[in-house]
Order: sequence, then structure tokens, then C-alpha cells
Amino acid sequence: MNKLLAAVILCLTGCQAHTVLPGSSVGAVASVSAGPTPETAIAVYSTYLSEDVSKACAALQEHKSPCEEDAIQPDTFLSVLMQEEQFSQVVASGTEQDYELLIANQAAVVDTSAWWQRSVKFITASTTPLPTEFHLFTEVTLQWRGVEIDSQLIRTVADSEFRQHQQHHAQQILELWLDTAEQRHLFSAEYLYRSVKASDYLTQMRLPDHIENFTQSDTQLYRDPFKGVISRYVHPAYENALLDISVSPIVAPLTQDTHKVLWESLEKEHRDAELIARARGLELKVDSPIQPTALNMNCAGCDVGFMLALSAQSADEEPLYATTYVFRQHDKIIKLSATFPATVADALVAEAMPQIHVPTESPLMSGLRKLLEKQSLPGES
Repeated sequence: MNKLLAAVILCLTGCQAHTVLPGSSVGAVASVSAGPTPETAIAVYSTYLSEDVSKACAALQEHKSPCEEDAIQPDTFLSVLMQEEQFSQVVASGTEQDYELLIANQAAVVDTSAWWQRSVKFITASTTPLPTEFHLFTEVTLQWRGVEIDSQLIRTVADSEFRQHQQHHAQQILELWLDTAEQRHLFSAEYLYRSVKASDYLTQMRLPDHIENFTQSDTQLYRDPFKGVISRYVHPAYENALLDISVSPIVAPLTQDTHKVLWESLEKEHRDAELIARARGLELKVDSPIQPTALNMNCAGCDVGFMLALSAQSADEEPLYATTYVFRQHDKIIKLSATFPATVADALVAEAMPQIHVPTESPLMSGLRKLLEKQSLPGES
């Protein structure tokens, strides 16, 4: 849970890639994939087997001596995973990555000799070792920001030449795990949201199929439960006319003033727009500063909303617009971002908002807020 707290600083940012206008959330949305994506980075840690698995290993071990810890060296697993090229980055423990892979490995030496081989060895007092094999117990645990989302036990058997072929056996184990990860969609946004008990946007959220002439084209989860979900609406006649509706949890105790939370979210939009506009040599203009919405809407919570309208222009291009509206419903911020002026966007937002229904507080956010409230009490650390 401590790593979840560290994520609070990061989770209020919106979609930044390929923005139409600096500060607008209109842009590329997070993709959904069964396996690791090219953007997935992972840190690899060496750890210990769980108690039950360790006992199962010891039950097989010859002469009941302890199983061999790290029979396959941690560096070998790290090296093999790097070679698999399934992740954008594979790093050793100690670096901050959202996904963490904990690998525990032990080996039991099992006597595979026949009765007559043991008899001959005893009668002749032979020093030739009896045939054995290695039974490998490998636990592979996947975590997201310190929260376990999957754990698998992989059992494999190696011959007496095992020590000379550790790379091969590590590859065999990790390929088995990667196959399972793809089959079970361990790196999909849907799996992550279920595992950490985040809101189920895809089944519990209701959005309009159409907003005037705009049609919903795609809805995707961000690969971060603190960023939530985004849905895009397109116009059949105007390619650059886009409307995005994004929903994300408020990462703070709900006792905070709603107006303050919404105002600060738009202030961040404005700051981001200024930075990017300056970097691109664009002149940023505030068409409407942050202000309460004055839209005629008949829906719960719609009266608590704010808007910000920006535009940017270079010397030889048409102006770009970013009009953003934010509202609160339950413990969520609903943000509607348009690539056109408020004179057009106002009517679309007024039509859309009464049709938007978002999930209530999730167990993930409930637990996090309780922890935040506890840490803010006098005497708590």
C-alpha cells in the first residue's frame, strides 16, 4: 500500500501523447493487450519460496536435507528475461517500475536409481554417484506498485547436467510463465483493475452512444487505475473535431472541497498547456479563464462544474482549440475535452452530462483514502 501512496503524485495526469492542443486530454488512448506491451517495463527481484511450497520441495529432497536455494541464479533469470524482448525495459531490483516480478527458486535432489543400482553400489563399495535428477520449484509473483496481482508455481525437472545448463532451464521456466501471462491477460488493463479492485468502468459506467452528430468510436482503460477510462467521440464530417470523455477517481479524502479539487485539475491543464506551447513556439491564449459552468443541465451533480477554454496559434497555421469541462459524480472527476471553442462545446456538454453515470467508490480507493486520512491525523506518520 505504501507504493500506492507514492503513485498519488503521478495519477492525476491525463493523456499526453499526440495531443491536439497542449493541455488537452484529446489524444492517443491506452491500448488493451493480452501480454506485455512495448511500453511495459518490469523490475525483477529475487525472493524466497512460500512456506507451503518450500515444504513440498523439502519432502522430495534426498536425505531430507534443505533444498538448494537459488538453484538457478537470480542473474540468470534477469538475463533470460532481457533476451526475451517482451518488455520495453527489464531491470534489476531497486528501481521504480509499476510492474515487479518476484522470482523464488529452489531445487530438490531426487534419487532416481533402481534397486539393483543401489545394491551393486553397496556390495562393491563403489564411489560412482547414483543417478539423480533435480526437481525445480519456481514461484513467479507479479506485482503492480507493490500489490500482488498474480502468483504461479512452476515445477520442472532437470537431469544431472542441470548445473551446466541453467540458462536453458531458466528460459524454459520463463517461457512457461510468459505463455500463461498471455493466456490470462495478466498485463491487460482489465486484469489489473480487477486485481486491485478498482472501479469496473467497462460494465458499470454508462455513456451516450451519440452526442448530437458525434458518435462514440472507442472506450479504453488507461493502464493505471488512478487514471481511469477515456472514451472518444468523432464527427462524421470533421476529422479534427474530437470530444473525449474521461473519468478518473479523486485521489484524496472525499472531505476535500469539491470546487477546490475541480479547480486544481483545470489549473494543471493550464500549466501543462503553457509549458508545451512554449516548447513548440505557439502563442497560447486564454479564451475563457477557469470559471463555473453556466449550462442548463438537469442531472445530479451537474451544477458543480468548471470550464477552461484555451487556444493556440502559430504564425502560419489555423488556431487550435482546447475546451475542457470538469464535474464530480460520486468519487470521480468527469472531464469532457473538446478540440473546438466553447460556443460549440457548451451544447454538447449540456446534452452529454445527464446521460453519464459512473461507478461508485471502489474498494481500492476506499482503502487508499482511509490510509490517507489516518496518516493526516495528528501524531500519525
